[in-house]
Amino acid sequence: MLKAVEAVIRKYGMLQKGDRVLVGLSGGADSVCLCHILWRLQEPLGISVRALHVNHGIRGEEAMRDENFCKAFCEKFDIPLEVYHCSVPTECEKTKEGTEECARRLRYAAFAQYAAEKEKIATAHTANDNAETVLLHMARGTGLKGLCGIPPIRGKIIRPLIEAGRAETEAYCEREQLSFVTDSTNLSKAYARNRVRMDALPALETVNPAALQAMTRMTALLTEEENLLCELTQKALRQAETAEGLSVEILKSYPKGLSLRVIQQKLKNTWAGEFTLAHAEAVFGLLQSGREVQIADAHIVSKQNGSLIFSQPPQSLSPWSVSLSLDTLQEETIETPAYRVRFQKIFRKDLQNFHKELFPNAVDCAKIGTNLELRSRQSGDRFSHPKRKVTKTLKKWLNEEKIPASERNACAVLSSGDDVLWTANFGTSAPFLPNEKTEQILFLSILNGGNTNE
Repeated sequence: MLKAVEAVIRKYGMLQKGDRVLVGLSGGADSVCLCHILWRLQEPLGISVRALHVNHGIRGEEAMRDENFCKAFCEKFDIPLEVYHCSVPTECEKTKEGTEECARRLRYAAFAQYAAEKEKIATAHTANDNAETVLLHMARGTGLKGLCGIPPIRGKIIRPLIEAGRAETEAYCEREQLSFVTDSTNLSKAYARNRVRMDALPALETVNPAALQAMTRMTALLTEEENLLCELTQKALRQAETAEGLSVEILKSYPKGLSLRVIQQKLKNTWAGEFTLAHAEAVFGLLQSGREVQIADAHIVSKQNGSLIFSQPPQSLSPWSVSLSLDTLQEETIETPAYRVRFQKIFRKDLQNFHKELFPNAVDCAKIGTNLELRSRQSGDRFSHPKRKVTKTLKKWLNEEKIPASERNACAVLSSGDDVLWTANFGTSAPFLPNEKTEQILFLSILNGGNTNE
C-alpha cells in the first residue's frame, strides 16, 4: 500500500521535495494509516510531517481517549502534534447547524489556523468516503460537479488515500501492528453518512463486488469532463458578459445546460456564498418571463434593457409618515426616502386644463377626511384596484403585479384613517376616484423618475 499511495501522490502532484505537511489525525484507522505512511515517506519524498488532532467536544471521555491516543501515537514515531479543542454542541446552539456540518466547518477552520503559509494539509479521505459523498449528493440532487465526489487536491488540501479503500487502510494498520480507535458516532444510523456506509454501499456491492473501484473510476472520469466544461463555461461567460451583467440574447442562444453553468458562475463571481443549480434555474427563468428574482434571500437579479443585472437587494426602509391637512393643502411637494410626491388641489373649473389620463392619480376631495397621512406601506393595508374593482391587501397586489422589490419597499401610501386613498404603484383606490359630480380633486404625481402608475 505504501507504493500505491506514493503513486497517487506523484500522479496528482500532491507533494514536492521540501514540502511540509500537516496531517489531520483523528485516531481512526484511516488517519493513522495516512500519518504512518507519510511518516515513512518523509525521506523518499524529501518532506516533513507533523499532525493536528481536533477534539470536537462531542463525546466526553471517549473524545479524551482519542486525544490521548493521538498523543501517544505521535510520541512513539516522533511526529510533532498540535491539539485543538472546540465545542461543536455549543457552536450548533449558536448557528443552528447540524452536528456533522458544524464539526466539519470547525475542523477545516482549525486546519487553516494551524497550517503554515506554504504547508500542505493532508486529510485521510478514502475511496469509501468518496463513494459515500457521491451517493449523498445523488440523494439530495446534484449536477455533474456533485458526481465528481471529493477532489484529490483542493487548494492546500491533499488526499493521498483517495484511491484506497477503507478495508485497505485497516489491513495496513493490522500488517504494521498499528492500533487505532473507533469513534462510537460512526456506528450510529442517526447520521446520513453512516446509513449510506452501512446500508447503501454494501447493497451496491451485492450488484457489483467491485462497486467501490467502479465509482472511483467514474468520479475520475467525470472530473476530467467537469474540468473541460469549466473551460467552456468561462469562455461562454466572457462572451455573454455586458457592462451591466449578462446578455439575455446571448444566454438564450446557448444550450440550457451551458446557460445554467454561466449563470451559476456569474452568481459565484458576484457574491460570496454557495449558489446551487436551483438558484441558477430561478435566474434562467427570467430569460422567458418576469422582471426580477431574489436569490438565497439576499441578492436580486433583474432583467433590464436586454441584460440580467446582478445587484444587492434594496435596504429595508424604516417606517415613515408625514401628516397633512386637506383644509390647508394647496400645492406642496413631500420628500420621501425614495422620491418626491407632489400634491395639487384643483377645482372643477380648472379640470379642463388637465389630461384625462392624469385622473388615475386624482382623489375626490369630497370622499375623504380632512386629516391625511403620506406614509410607508403597512401590514394589512387594503387597496381597491381602479381597473379591476377588486379589493385585496396591498401586499397581494404588489406580488401579483410582480413589482420589483426595490419599488415595493419604496411604495408610498396616502391614507385617511384606515382607508388607503392612493399608492405610488397603482394610483387612486377605486372608491375615491373623481366622477362627473366631483367639485374638487387632490392630484398626486411622483417626481424623480416620473409617475410610476401612468
